[in-house]
Amino acid sequence: MYPGKGYSSVTGEIQGTCIRADLAPATIGPASADYRIDVASNSRELAQKLGVSSEASIGFGAFSASAKASYTRDQQANSSAVYIIARADIQGPSVNLINPRLMTAAEDPAGDDNAAAYRDDYLAFFSKCGDRYLDSAVTGATYRGVVRVETSSESEKTAVLAEVRARYGTAKGASSVERTVSELSSRYNVSVVEFYDGVLPDSFAKDPETLIANATEFPALFQKKCSGQLISSAQLSCLKVAVFQDYRKLTLTIPDTGAVTRARQAFDQMAEYGLEYQALLNDAMFARDNPHLFKDTAADLAAQAAEAGRRLTQARNSLEACSDNLRACLPAPDLTPPLPDPVTLTRPSWISVGQATSCADYRLKFRASGTSRPDHELPDGGYQLYVGTAAPHTARLWCRGMNTATPAEYLSLVGSNVSVYRDPHFLARPSRC
Repeated sequence: MYPGKGYSSVTGEIQGTCIRADLAPATIGPASADYRIDVASNSRELAQKLGVSSEASIGFGAFSASAKASYTRDQQANSSAVYIIARADIQGPSVNLINPRLMTAAEDPAGDDNAAAYRDDYLAFFSKCGDRYLDSAVTGATYRGVVRVETSSESEKTAVLAEVRARYGTAKGASSVERTVSELSSRYNVSVVEFYDGVLPDSFAKDPETLIANATEFPALFQKKCSGQLISSAQLSCLKVAVFQDYRKLTLTIPDTGAVTRARQAFDQMAEYGLEYQALLNDAMFARDNPHLFKDTAADLAAQAAEAGRRLTQARNSLEACSDNLRACLPAPDLTPPLPDPVTLTRPSWISVGQATSCADYRLKFRASGTSRPDHELPDGGYQLYVGTAAPHTARLWCRGMNTATPAEYLSLVGSNVSVYRDPHFLARPSRC
């Protein structure tokens, strides 16, 4: 993509070039930097804080194949993860077009009079040029580092969110962030991923501590790789963001853009609906794989997943039709069959056990939770419990015998479970609390 390229704000697609202009070269010099921490509790918040559009989040549009969009969609299958996001942004001078204008038939390689089409047949102009063009680009770079904390229930997720937000919220102190992430890593499974725009590092982080370090050292990386570079039409590197301008800036003519406006509104609604249907589908799938955490029957969960899947497919098909023909962009109620608002669809119902202090307490609270599924079985495994007295802390312990009258707590072993005994008949077991 380069300055002058057309862009459709309806579908996010890059269009043809209908602009003739010169480009003012710029040298990257001083740049401002900003660093902060965000927290996301679901894939939708994650997409927003990574800068991923709704349509890309559900796998549609020009940018749906980006690394951030792909990662966001991968996370949608996990409804109980918490995401800690380290954000670093650097902004320098802009690169701007000089005297842009719509090309005439003599200037356009295809022989099209773009100015006349803009005035007399806006839909034809839009199909070729879009409704905006790349007018300038801002030099700089962005960093997004994500630490995913995996939990296994709604109560665990709520506890982690409360702990993270109480400890540092959006604080800029890297030391408090690193300390909190380190403490979470000792109790939960964590994974890390990094996204670089504008510059690339010499190596990527493989652990939370290195990720935090990369985020804080991002300005130095930009300075090393971009300072002093000349940005021109032949070299669009070290760029943070593209700036698109409406074609109306170039002419006094006011074309009939009603069809485009209606299409954009319908497209935006369909993308939002699709994202909600995707979330519903993922929640039903998570509940299906963790039935002891939910009140719903297996048949109810299958029906919820099937309904969300049908609606998601319908939303995607509508977006595809809209991208091919603006006149096919219809609001959700006008489709055949109509698309209902996702908030009206049934969602899985969590079982809340409160702050269980032991495996036996978890089992007791679970059985007293009023679940409509008395046949639910509690599997042996890791459970988030509240330990301590004056100031209880959450800890993930291994519960054994959850369907007996006396379940017991064990410490989960970290690393390989290897016995120091030489007796080949000895079987190493978890240590009793």
